[in-house]
Amino acid sequence: EKYELVLVVSQPAKPEGRKGVLKNPPVAQIALELNLPLFQPEHIKNEY
Repeated sequence: EKYELVLVVSQPAKPEGRKGVLKNPPVAQIALELNLPLFQPEHIKNEY
C-alpha cells in the first residue's frame, strides 16, 4: 500500500553552539529538503 504524507510535525529549531545559531532537528531538515509541509509548534501538549 502507498500512503500520502500530508504533514510533518517536528520540534522547533533550537539554538546551538556559542553563537546560538538555530538548528533544525533532523526530521525537520529532511522535510525541508523534500519540500514537505512542516509544522513546528512551540508546545504541543494539550493543544492539538
